[in-house]
Amino acid sequence: MRAAWVQALAGLLGIATLRGIVPIDPNAVLFPLFSGLFGLPTLLVGLRVRRGQIPVQRLETLPGLSRVDARSALRGTAAGAAISWLPGLSCGAAATLASLRARKSTGPGEFMVVLGSVSTSTAILSVAGRFMIRRARSGAAAVIRDLVTEVGPWSIPWFAPTSLLMLVLAAVIATVVAAPLASRLARRIARRWSTSDPRRISMLSLAAIVGLLWLVTGPFGIAVAGIATLVGLVPVALRTRRVHLMASLLVPVILTYLGPLS
Repeated sequence: MRAAWVQALAGLLGIATLRGIVPIDPNAVLFPLFSGLFGLPTLLVGLRVRRGQIPVQRLETLPGLSRVDARSALRGTAAGAAISWLPGLSCGAAATLASLRARKSTGPGEFMVVLGSVSTSTAILSVAGRFMIRRARSGAAAVIRDLVTEVGPWSIPWFAPTSLLMLVLAAVIATVVAAPLASRLARRIARRWSTSDPRRISMLSLAAIVGLLWLVTGPFGIAVAGIATLVGLVPVALRTRRVHLMASLLVPVILTYLGPLS
């Protein structure tokens, strides 16, 4: 019942924001909506907690690939492949679904493997779906739609378009370059993280998001983000999962495809 209540509130907010008459650029309307639902409530809760200190981070060598990691990667890849064809579903929802049957045995490391494989699978297959069904199912696919305007028909399944192969090759090169850099940068940040003040970090992040909202979406975006923040605090108060807030995107998408609001 608590989850249904959160989904109902988020769905109504999504309809009013995405299908209403909010004077915000359609390409930027998700920024205040998701900032209010997910980002700002977390920062506000962080400001209310008592002053504390971030624990000293334990740095370990990266372990090799195990069978558990391989199974987690396969589950995440399958879940990402499924949601890449379905509009409105997020990587977090797919990772949660992929971990349901193995929830008791899934630790933080395995869940991160699932989440990473979901993100990778969704990014690649959603772009491939742009070439197959001519629809953008993700933000990455929408960007590709603007970059690659001329998309030829994919008539032969085993002969992918050259532009798609080039995009996949670019993704592989970017991953090879970014992965070691991200690992080294994360370790350097972790060494100094325990000396930082969590409340100050929350305040700086909050100020940065509000400033960007004002620059990108103006006062109407601030208003949408404020209302969304109130809705985003509901699952925190009811102690339920915040993944139910994705109904703010799912409900308008479902209604659009069903036709009542078209």
